[in-house]
Amino acid sequence: MTNLSDPAGYAASADENELHGLIASARVVIFCSNLTDVRPILARLNRLGVPYRQVIMGMGSMHMRQRFHALESFTGWHQLPQIFVDRQFLGGYEEFFAHDFRVPLDRMAPIPAPAWWFGGGGLIPFVAGATGLWLAPPAWHAQILGALLSYAAIILSFIGAVHWGLALRERQNLPELWWRLGLSVTPALIAWLVLMMPPLPAVGMLALLFGVTYLVDYSVLGGLAPEWYRQLRAWLSTGATLSLLAALLAVSLQGAPLMAGYILENSDGQGAHGERGIGAALAEPLRAPHRSIIF
Repeated sequence: MTNLSDPAGYAASADENELHGLIASARVVIFCSNLTDVRPILARLNRLGVPYRQVIMGMGSMHMRQRFHALESFTGWHQLPQIFVDRQFLGGYEEFFAHDFRVPLDRMAPIPAPAWWFGGGGLIPFVAGATGLWLAPPAWHAQILGALLSYAAIILSFIGAVHWGLALRERQNLPELWWRLGLSVTPALIAWLVLMMPPLPAVGMLALLFGVTYLVDYSVLGGLAPEWYRQLRAWLSTGATLSLLAALLAVSLQGAPLMAGYILENSDGQGAHGERGIGAALAEPLRAPHRSIIF
């Protein structure tokens, strides 16, 4: 997070309007002196991605002392640091580290219309795939299941990429970069491995991954993403997870075919799939012994 510290010698009037302007200049405003060790405070704000401003209350001039006295009168607090959050006086060190910076849902900005439209559009393949496994002719099940699983893996990669973009947005320390970029690639790698599993556990694992990635993002994104993103992710992750669970039920109860791929075993030597062709080969229900497949 960029440090917006006022430079030494910053000349500001000590009137109340000036003070209110400083307090409103960022979500978190830290009033401190050159001797105040605010490194733990800044480290937490950077980790959470909360925008802040650090205001140095130097005592080397009459103006600076007047500004500090005005701050004392305003807060009734006679020591530094003095920390404001969302324009409200919070306190010092102890109050800062006890504060939960997650924004309550009722105070979040509304989800922008483009995010609703494009996010909702992204759910169409999930709903269509799950519905198709219940209502479409059995001959189509292999293609539907393959498309659904592939799309779910793609979306998990997309979700992880959010962390990569956030890591590139600001300069971060090396441990934070390892953590952030690791969160970025992990969903894609796990989804890739899941695609090598038989269809029944693959559907269940992908449904579980959507729930896990949402819970992880909810806890670590903090102020890095727009405040409405948490709400949108809740709706979209719920829709994707429910669709995959419906697909799982269809696969387990109706014996949906194996997902599309080349079956390596039980071919009759007539080309890659024998005289039956790939469509007939893929029509083997899940009750049949497991076969190795290449995607």
